[in-house]
Amino acid sequence: MKELPGREGGVLVMQKIPAMPALPSRVLGCYWPVWNGPALSAIPSGYNTIWLFAAVPVGGPPGTTGAVTWSQNRESATQFNIDLSDIRAAGRCVILSVGGANSYIDLSTRTRSDAFTASIEKIHTQLGGFDGVDFDIEGGTLYPSQMVYICEKLKAAFGSNFVITYPPAPWSLADRNLCSTLYKAGVLDLVAPQYYDLEGLFTESSKISNEVNSIESAWLPLVNYNAAKVGLGYGLASVVSETMMFSSFATVWKTLVTKYPSLRGAFCWQATADHAEEWSFETTFRPLIIGD
Repeated sequence: MKELPGREGGVLVMQKIPAMPALPSRVLGCYWPVWNGPALSAIPSGYNTIWLFAAVPVGGPPGTTGAVTWSQNRESATQFNIDLSDIRAAGRCVILSVGGANSYIDLSTRTRSDAFTASIEKIHTQLGGFDGVDFDIEGGTLYPSQMVYICEKLKAAFGSNFVITYPPAPWSLADRNLCSTLYKAGVLDLVAPQYYDLEGLFTESSKISNEVNSIESAWLPLVNYNAAKVGLGYGLASVVSETMMFSSFATVWKTLVTKYPSLRGAFCWQATADHAEEWSFETTFRPLIIGD
């Protein structure tokens, strides 16, 4: 157990929270959006990592204070918390994603960073716990030094196993620089570039080979060839503009994992689309990535 400072009646006390599990050694994950789709409890057990999408800035983007808030109306708060607790009790990892498209969060100052961290701790209490934070910050300036500060504060509060993930756009130099900074600071647990919404991925041509080369030349060396810090992001064709066919994505995985056996895994955007396709991504890639 880890002790956290808190206040009761104005008096500083220590609050105990359960130790966090580590990120699975091989990740098969999906993003669970708040707006529609299956109940949290309906996500197949093959998905050992679930990203809750998403906490958004208070007051709307870019946020009035730096704080974020979480809500979902798919089921009662009580039932959601029960489902979340059951998933975590089964050894599956649940990560709170923040931001997303059209929900940029301004974390430019220490004051805003402190407000962000305090809001994460509040949501953690609200939900009865989760295992990490995913920085899906899009559409605005990134502030690497503040992000390092936030990650260090979160890991100090919740333990070193509290997971920090980041799904960058592989074409963004700013995203790559942030990944490098977070890794060098020792606070990044998984970087999984979004290999979708990238023109030409569906053509089954040299574009896919180029993307494999991009991962090898730009992402894995970024983390000193520590492929255990690297995953792949896949978008189902029904919800993204450009993506690979399953067969091509499987080839990418096999090519990379042959060279880098510790490659961490892959995620799917998103659970709603996979549910509509009878969990085709989960059933196709569970045996390939984590085994039966």
